[in-house]
Amino acid sequence: MAAHRALIEPFWTRIHACLHAEHVTQLRTLADGGPDRLLASLQSQWVRWRPPVLEVLVLTDYDITLNGRGIALLPSVFVGQLPSLHLVPGDPTAMPWLVLPPSGIRMQQRQLWGDPRPRGAALAALVGRNRAAVLRTLAEGCSTTELADRVGISLAAASQHASVLREAGLITTQRQGSAVLHVLTPLGVELLRAS
Repeated sequence: MAAHRALIEPFWTRIHACLHAEHVTQLRTLADGGPDRLLASLQSQWVRWRPPVLEVLVLTDYDITLNGRGIALLPSVFVGQLPSLHLVPGDPTAMPWLVLPPSGIRMQQRQLWGDPRPRGAALAALVGRNRAAVLRTLAEGCSTTELADRVGISLAAASQHASVLREAGLITTQRQGSAVLHVLTPLGVELLRAS
């Protein structure tokens, strides 16, 4: 768990975005050109599509006849540049899987594994520094007056930020006597968690 927190978690948003983009790209390629075009899109110095044979240059030399089983394509940011081919031991009917680096991973390496941005930097870039601070402050729930004090903005500004966030579905406001209580919605919680 500590290794995950230190090595993966700071980069998880980038990893997820990279793999999601690869998934969408492969789905579109498959939808537009069928399996032949998808397999042709995998061409690299280690993978060659010569219909009906998919050649994967791995350390051992063996042939796998699919007999209609298909093959699972699994992009991974942890595989390096070399693909790896996997079989289920003892089950000749199981679908093999090919683990590949996402396309264009060499160009993405610096972006993917570079220094992670400070927590909340993306949110501040998207909604502005003050509104991001307001959203983070509302994670604990507070009144408009408390919000203004905690963020260091005027009461009018706190009220306006709360209105914008409420209209966006990121917070909800409930009356408590003469005051109002602002709290995050599930969408607001997810936005904060992702930033």
